[in-house]
Amino acid sequence: MATTQAILSIAVILISFLSGFLLFYLISPLAKDAKKKHMEEMLSLIINFILFIWLGKIIKHLSIFIRDPIAVLAYPSDSTAFYIAVLLISIHMVYKVIRHSFAVKPILHSFIPVFLMANFVYEFIQNTWFDRPYAWAHMTLLVILLLIYILLLGRKPNYIFYLFAFLWVIGQLSLAYLLPFTTIFHYILAPWFLWLLLLAILLWILFYERKRVS
Repeated sequence: MATTQAILSIAVILISFLSGFLLFYLISPLAKDAKKKHMEEMLSLIINFILFIWLGKIIKHLSIFIRDPIAVLAYPSDSTAFYIAVLLISIHMVYKVIRHSFAVKPILHSFIPVFLMANFVYEFIQNTWFDRPYAWAHMTLLVILLLIYILLLGRKPNYIFYLFAFLWVIGQLSLAYLLPFTTIFHYILAPWFLWLLLLAILLWILFYERKRVS
């Protein structure tokens, strides 16, 4: 039963992100080669993030992992593992920017429709198949953001990621206080994490853009 549930969960994630990549490929104004490159970079970041979630799970249960590694790998990932993965992927991206001159903003810009669509499809499946409570509120937020993205497509790309990162966090914060909880791909997001994420976005805008202008 647990194995079947795990396979179903992986299948839902795969379907969700395939839908996100398909939407990006269909609506992106980039040239075909550029689309392919961005998709490869996004896929690499997603795979790294998944590995970091597993690492976060190991870090949280380190004492158990030392005694019985298989037991920890059988544990479902929780919000703590997700938070650790966010921190690690952020460090990873900063390292790539500093050491390898990685152009992170175009990739993050391209990731907006992938993330929004994947998240929407995931929530839709959860609500349709698993009757997950409160999914409609999250789906409504994602539909609004997707419509705004399509309307703004091709306009001021330098600021699009900042705008949608800010709107998504504000939307999630609103849901966190209006509903018993809010999630992202089944991980419950605590309000303190969302406030911290909002602060990080504002600091990034302040320092990154000031450095770019100077």
